[in-house]
Amino acid sequence: MSSSALKVAKKCQELSRLSAPELRGFFASFDVVMTDCDGVLWVGTTEIEGAARCVRALREMMGKKVFYCTNNSTKSRQEYVEKCAQMGFGGEMEEMVGTSYLAAEYLKEQKFEGTVYVVGSTGITKELDLLGIKHVGLEVIILNC
Repeated sequence: MSSSALKVAKKCQELSRLSAPELRGFFASFDVVMTDCDGVLWVGTTEIEGAARCVRALREMMGKKVFYCTNNSTKSRQEYVEKCAQMGFGGEMEEMVGTSYLAAEYLKEQKFEGTVYVVGSTGITKELDLLGIKHVGLEVIILNC
């Protein structure tokens, strides 16, 4: 990577104010984009203006790989694929990185063979199902402390 690309990557600047060589250097300085979802790309079911167009441009014009990261466990990766498609972002299941998926994947990696009691949402149970991990429960408990 050139020193000019490093300089651009290290300081925060408005992209529209960069010269063409600086802009090329900035985009050449990374291969992958990891983006949060809720409040960054959308709020609920409403896209943040221009977010989908930006993600598509990063993929199509710049050749970047985009990963969607979320701490929202209410949806499975497949449900996020569907939401991203409906909102115009696009994306494949392997590009969805959520807490439900990561928790299930961690149990698999640990060679967990028991049964999980789920306190939460169907996003968690769907990811456990995909990996063949037994579960019971699925309750949302509200504690008054």
